[in-house]
Amino acid sequence: MALIALLSLAGLFAGDYLSARYRIPGNRQILGSVQVQTTYAVRLKNGRTEYLLGDTDTETCVRSLFPQLGYQPCWYLSRHATRRIEVSRGRTDPPVGPAGTRRLAEIPPPGCLFAILLLCRRPEPN
Repeated sequence: MALIALLSLAGLFAGDYLSARYRIPGNRQILGSVQVQTTYAVRLKNGRTEYLLGDTDTETCVRSLFPQLGYQPCWYLSRHATRRIEVSRGRTDPPVGPAGTRRLAEIPPPGCLFAILLLCRRPEPN
């Protein structure tokens, strides 16, 4: 049963791609456009969020069921016509070190292959 559903979904996606790529039902318009409003959510130092309206952009979309040709479907983009961008004012993370350098404890020792997994220990200074 799951195999039939998976094959049906793959066939639907392939048909949608061929329809978008080769304009199969006649000479139809493949691409459309949707007006998208940009909203900036600015996180202030006191913890509050201030919302600022940005420009309205025209985004290109594809008239299909699934994302095809590098574009989102027009039906999805028209339902999500507001883009929210999170902006942070002020630092939320502690400073790394003087002049943006990494702390000595964060630098893996030379020749350590597992530095990402933190399996290597830095030798103690004498």
